[in-house]
Amino acid sequence: MGFRWVICACAENPDYNPAPLQFLEKIELQDLSCDQLPSNSTSEFKKISAIVSKAHTKLKEGGILIHCAGGIGHTGTIIGRILTRHCGYGSAEVINFLNSVCREVGKPGWPESPWQAKVIVAWSRRKRSDRGAMAGAFRQEDVIWPFKDPKGGRNP
Repeated sequence: MGFRWVICACAENPDYNPAPLQFLEKIELQDLSCDQLPSNSTSEFKKISAIVSKAHTKLKEGGILIHCAGGIGHTGTIIGRILTRHCGYGSAEVINFLNSVCREVGKPGWPESPWQAKVIVAWSRRKRSDRGAMAGAFRQEDVIWPFKDPKGGRNP
């Protein structure tokens, strides 16, 4: 199947053409580096949730490449929300995995801001009766970074 979609989380009008892929979403999310909090956390949370919902509807059509300006914070937050909301993984497992992947590729770790981890935890605390049924709905390799778990275990 391969990759088909791109989520650009750093600009509403990116200065590149993703062809042969297509933009699924183009959005500028607030820079949260240096442990910053969003100026409007409710709005930022809703934007991320909308992206995650849209991504879920398209996953069966092809893989999704997700990027932000630095490739850590928002990228990890969106991937983490997909994994907890639609794949049934626990927040601690996802946060630990995202952190280990960032460190494996020489990045300082994940999250950039504690708020980003709270976004992952917030979803996993919600009670959803359909969560287990959704866990096997699509392939993991379509929603995670293409790196191996450095501890040799399964990718979340």
